[in-house]
Amino acid sequence: MHPDPSARTDRPQPPPIPQPLAMRYVLWAIAAIVPAAVATLSTATTERPRVPVASNPTPHGYTVSLLLFLVPSAMMLASLRSDAGFRERTRAWALTLAVLVPQGFLLDLLGASSFFTFDNLAATMGVMVPVVGGRVPIEEFLFYALGFVAILMGYLWFAEVWMPQPRLLGPPRHRSLVSMGFSPWSLVWGLALIVGGWAFKRFVTHGAAGFPCYFATLVLVAFVPTVAFLRVVMWRIHWRSFLVTGTMLVSVSMLWEGTMASPYQWWNYNPHHMLGVTFNAWSALPVEAVLVWFAVLWATVVWFEVITLYLERREARTDDPVIEP
Repeated sequence: MHPDPSARTDRPQPPPIPQPLAMRYVLWAIAAIVPAAVATLSTATTERPRVPVASNPTPHGYTVSLLLFLVPSAMMLASLRSDAGFRERTRAWALTLAVLVPQGFLLDLLGASSFFTFDNLAATMGVMVPVVGGRVPIEEFLFYALGFVAILMGYLWFAEVWMPQPRLLGPPRHRSLVSMGFSPWSLVWGLALIVGGWAFKRFVTHGAAGFPCYFATLVLVAFVPTVAFLRVVMWRIHWRSFLVTGTMLVSVSMLWEGTMASPYQWWNYNPHHMLGVTFNAWSALPVEAVLVWFAVLWATVVWFEVITLYLERREARTDDPVIEP
């Protein structure tokens, strides 16, 4: 009689992929698809026309499209409620949203009327919120709230349920996040990117007059603070979950912005505040509309891991004397 293979407990397990190598695989995956995607989109030399909004072509379309965030988030939350790993990180989950959602609201309050135009108000509920310089649909605020929830739920669900891996607490010699590698050079790199964006618009794309404020905002809000702590948490990010969540976001963005929002004018972008790179196949959608998804994913994951690590170290009483290894 042959032994039951399922009864074996000494079956060797594949070694975990080192975190630096896992991050490299993510970069390879991005490098494999992004240039090909850009080359394909560049073959569209004629701009896809926008649909006239006078006939109300998508009644409440923007409002209904928020289900793309709401439904997956609810399903993943229901699946994670019984997961021990998620229960341990519920506080970090809530604190991450408490950091990110207000940033999205602030961006709407200060910049939405400058960066965006909303020509198809029939695609919304018609509830307008006063902001600096005008009014925007309430769906804009729901977008940020539900978007951050969906991204964080996706990252957690893939990491805890589908592709679980042990979590590291980090090198014992470090007592605080700052001593572990906080980098003030992120501000220098951020300013270099902003200056580079301005030069790119001025001398390469020759876009509409104005400064690329939206790109600069993405750099200052999503890039600078997170890169400052990248050395702290790079080794503990679940890179496979990061990649799968990013793939999910790209799918949603193509359906949402490329197929619906831009052609049906749920919102448009003010060219004066953009870099000047647009995609004709997506009704002149600017490149910032693509960059924002990567920026939001990056900021969500890094902030979550920073907050998680901070809570873990505080609970472990990191102010106690630490024995060097």
